[in-house]
Amino acid sequence: MDSSLKQKAINIRKNILKIANSSKGPHTGTALSCVDMLTVLYFKVLHVDSFSDKNRDIFILSKGHGAMALYATLYERGYLKEDEFFSYYQNGGKLPAHLDRDTNEAIEVSSGSLGHGLPQALGFAYSKKLKKKCGFTGAKMAAKHTQDEWKTIFDSGKFDAELHGICPKAKKLKKKYTKHVYDFLYNYASDSGNVPS
Repeated sequence: MDSSLKQKAINIRKNILKIANSSKGPHTGTALSCVDMLTVLYFKVLHVDSFSDKNRDIFILSKGHGAMALYATLYERGYLKEDEFFSYYQNGGKLPAHLDRDTNEAIEVSSGSLGHGLPQALGFAYSKKLKKKCGFTGAKMAAKHTQDEWKTIFDSGKFDAELHGICPKAKKLKKKYTKHVYDFLYNYASDSGNVPS
């Protein structure tokens, strides 16, 4: 890591410790463990200059309990204002202990429970493919059914046929992705109350 990135990582760690101390919040070690990765991603790799750009890179922190690391990185990058950042885990604050996508446009998905990152990422990727082939997103496809309906379709072995019926131009899913796409559709079904970014 070059010296400018090292300094950014140091700043991020210091800011994690500041908000951890002021909030008496949880998961400090979890946050500190991913600082180098987030520093390289947000300052060297990801294309996220505008969150209204549909072609931007989307970052999903599956371990949402590492939220302080993402918040501190976004603050260092200029995507969080000082008052927002230092309100972490405070009464009336803007930033909760686990990620909530409704708190800031730079936070792409809500997370906290482990294991949601892969199906969310596959859902985003599949959604982009659907948009090209079918003219609508994965969110629109998910909303075609309730969670119970998606579960019944999946459990009955008719999932691939249903996807093809909704969007005949879409390619058949590879078997290894089927469960992950199902998880996305189930989690964003019409009755789920969830809306992907």
